[in-house]
Amino acid sequence: MHANEELLRREYEAFAAADLGTLADIFTDDIVYHIPGRNPLSGTYVGKDEVFSLFRRDRTVSFESELHDVIANDTHAVALTFVNARVGDIRYSDLTVHVVHVEDGRISEAWFFPGDQFAADELWSLSSGE
Repeated sequence: MHANEELLRREYEAFAAADLGTLADIFTDDIVYHIPGRNPLSGTYVGKDEVFSLFRRDRTVSFESELHDVIANDTHAVALTFVNARVGDIRYSDLTVHVVHVEDGRISEAWFFPGDQFAADELWSLSSGE
């Protein structure tokens, strides 16, 4: 297994366990997280403080991401995921691509690409984002 594949798999395990300590070790101090779309969570988050603040935002959305596969080389890793989320009676299921840039064995930048951005925006717009 490529080291960057292992790194991205560790990120998914740590995120699922809400293990911010492991995530802090995995991310560079100046990590950049890009969240696409037009919803309360959309935007670019720079640095661990902003990214961790994003992770702690409104929990009215029940969210889980199932890792399907990871592809990696010496500078990038790509995760193919199944995302399931719910706000009240509204359910969302989609395929998402998560691309990370890796520097010195740590994730320095991340981009997310939902298969259906309109549905993702609708779901996350139901959240207050706070």
